[in-house]
Amino acid sequence: MKFALLAKLGGFLALAVAVVFLLFFWLGKDSAEQNVPAPVSPQSTQRKGSPPESSIGKPIRVGQARRTRPTIQGAFTPQEVIGNRDCLFQAGRGNAAGLGLVALLNESGARFEVLDGEGRVLGGTLPFVPNHYRIARHADGSVLTAFGDLRLNSLAFRPEETSEPVRIFRDGGMIFETDKAWDFGLSPDGSAFYVVEPTSGHASRLLIRNLDQGTEYQHDLGYEYTAVHNELPYGLRFTANGSEVMMVPSIMSGGKSHIFFPADGGNRRQITLEGRGAVVFESMHHGYYAFPQSKNEPWLIQKKELRWDAPDHAPATKDIWSREISLEHFYGDISLSNDTAWLILDSWVIYILDAKTGATTFAWPHARPYDEEQLARLSTVLTPEATIADIGGVGQVDIVDDQLRLYRRIYRSPTRPSYFFDVFDMTSIALDSKPKFRVAVSRSNSCQAGDFSLRGLQIVDGTLTYLTQERGSDNSPTAPRS
Repeated sequence: MKFALLAKLGGFLALAVAVVFLLFFWLGKDSAEQNVPAPVSPQSTQRKGSPPESSIGKPIRVGQARRTRPTIQGAFTPQEVIGNRDCLFQAGRGNAAGLGLVALLNESGARFEVLDGEGRVLGGTLPFVPNHYRIARHADGSVLTAFGDLRLNSLAFRPEETSEPVRIFRDGGMIFETDKAWDFGLSPDGSAFYVVEPTSGHASRLLIRNLDQGTEYQHDLGYEYTAVHNELPYGLRFTANGSEVMMVPSIMSGGKSHIFFPADGGNRRQITLEGRGAVVFESMHHGYYAFPQSKNEPWLIQKKELRWDAPDHAPATKDIWSREISLEHFYGDISLSNDTAWLILDSWVIYILDAKTGATTFAWPHARPYDEEQLARLSTVLTPEATIADIGGVGQVDIVDDQLRLYRRIYRSPTRPSYFFDVFDMTSIALDSKPKFRVAVSRSNSCQAGDFSLRGLQIVDGTLTYLTQERGSDNSPTAPRS
């Protein structure tokens, strides 16, 4: 009887020990999976021409409470990144807003990480030193990063036979690699990417990988994209909505034709601008045109819808709206905001038009004849003692994530200019709005703390993080991952 009771107690004890062991094993496994990035296995690495993996990212769940992310061994520290001249940084836009891409270069390659407001999201290594890099985020939450070491536009001369590698990753796992490419890019919504690879001689082909469809499309470019005197005749990029890859004629080529390759595998399309003027396309279905009229008359600004129903694939156009605007010293500098909500016309007066209606919503005169007016409108960001010398000159103008940014250079000394962004809130913009704030930026190093392009690297509780610098907010992530 006593032995039977002891046997029963021993059995219960063994069962309890087993349960505790399994519990600790499960907790340890979960902790290890959170702290160590998944290795790139042969099964997860995709070579060019192979179908892409299904999504390995976790969907974004908006509204979840923030949680403390565990410390990750080997993650970048603030000391090795901030102020390091061998550091590269790029802020995400659109779907990738709130993410920052950091790469630390060494003699033979690079380490990279994607950061957000809580620290490291993912990371990896490269067997080459990149001079081009991209970041995007898919609707399912997965993060795409792409790197290339391309010969054209590199700082030092390199012969044609030089290796020009490209690597593309999804959530840290490589999904594409090649050792010879001329160009590459990610769609703004993270649903596709493209790579241009040389073929025989100086010809090339365009590869478009559609991640949503799990398909790849190839287009023979012949010699259209072949460099002349080390300059490419076209710029290549995705349209704003990611539906097409677009070839835009460069200033060097003097061309008038825009060529579109649908990311879903549709037919190639070509649009040629007739006569003088300028154009920027939202997609192959919508374009914004600026035409000069007779001398001393306003420019004609039009939004057109393009239809491709004709058997010969020639576009038929329909005017959506038209406006006449007097543009002083306008040289065709026309662009769209990254969300295509705003049209930017950059002349001696910067005009911002509502892309849906054509209504002028903002104007900013910035040439020397308007210095006094500029000084008055900069009262929100300058001291009362400021003079004309504190205005400087406006360079690049863009709108990113509801912020209009006037890039400004001020020569307080002949050899050491200062650089700033004057920032306007597009959610409350008016015709005569003044800037909400001014941010100093550095030209010498893009891995400064809280610096470049209104977005910056920050140290939070000793952890390197990336936070958008928006006045009046705590810069916390808006969509934590599960």
